[in-house]
Amino acid sequence: MENLKNFLLKIETKRMRIALIIQRLLLGAKKRRCMSMSKKRLLSIVVSAVILLSFACTAMAAEKSERYVGDSTVNGSIYQTYYQVDAQTRTGVKKISVSGVLYEKGTIGTWQKVSSCSNSSTTSTCMVSSSFNTKPGKSYRLEYSATFSYSDGRSETITGSTSR
Repeated sequence: MENLKNFLLKIETKRMRIALIIQRLLLGAKKRRCMSMSKKRLLSIVVSAVILLSFACTAMAAEKSERYVGDSTVNGSIYQTYYQVDAQTRTGVKKISVSGVLYEKGTIGTWQKVSSCSNSSTTSTCMVSSSFNTKPGKSYRLEYSATFSYSDGRSETITGSTSR
């Protein structure tokens, strides 16, 4: 996360330097009145391209922040008589903790908690399931998460949800 902040700060600093240079160029051109229309058009195209590229770099940096530390996944499923949460990783792990909370949609459209479960493991996989008989015509949502504590001291929590 610190690397992302530093990267974004560098981009913002470069963007500000470019804007200052452009301002100086435009002010100098106004004073001298020696810049032709074609040069002004070219300068405006270059400025537009620089601004668009700086926004694109910022967007790509924001996407990188969502990468996970390890090669880990977590999935949840709702069945007619039970629900379950599975987590696994290919990265060396000290512990995996998983949990799931099952919600049922009420008559006025609010979600109400009807069941929950959790489990932990010191292997590369962890699974938890709980019995629950779903009612025909009702909507259900399972919110789940897994916390991975890796052997190198790093950790991360991956969350998700599924509906039925």
